[in-house]
Amino acid sequence: MKEVDAKVNSAVGTAQTLKRELSGKLDKVNELDAKMQQVEDILNSANFKISLTNDSLAKTRFSIDEFKADTDKKTDTLFAEAEMQKNLIWGAVALAVLLFMTLFIMMNNRLLKLKKAMHLQTEQQTDLLNERLEEQRKNITDELTQFKNRMQDDTLRMRTEIRSGNDKTTAQLASIMEKLDALDNAE
Repeated sequence: MKEVDAKVNSAVGTAQTLKRELSGKLDKVNELDAKMQQVEDILNSANFKISLTNDSLAKTRFSIDEFKADTDKKTDTLFAEAEMQKNLIWGAVALAVLLFMTLFIMMNNRLLKLKKAMHLQTEQQTDLLNERLEEQRKNITDELTQFKNRMQDDTLRMRTEIRSGNDKTTAQLASIMEKLDALDNAE
């Protein structure tokens, strides 16, 4: 923005320098015009007649006035154009700032929406993960309970079988002992 302002100021400064140079040249032309007027007065006072042609001093003076007016008009036009360009540049800078601010606000809003969406998705994923973990914990607990019950059933069955086997073994031992006692008595 400073560069644009500097360029506009430089253009205005250049235009002013040109105006000063033209003004200086116009002063010289005015001085020449005054000298030509003196020459004309001298010639007129000496009763010389100057024909009115395109090169006459009167027409020369008139063309100098026209040149000065035309130069002033062109200088004013240049200043007006420079001012208009300066205003256009300022308008473009303002538009650029406005666009930047709009873009910044839009991006900020999108980032906030994205942040909210990510937060919501994170919460949903956390809830889903917690549900799955709870389900797995429940399944593991159920499996452990079933395993424990099977182990208890197996242990109880084995105890029953061992006791039954012990009872059978005890009965067989008792029967063998009776037979041994009977054999010992028979001997």
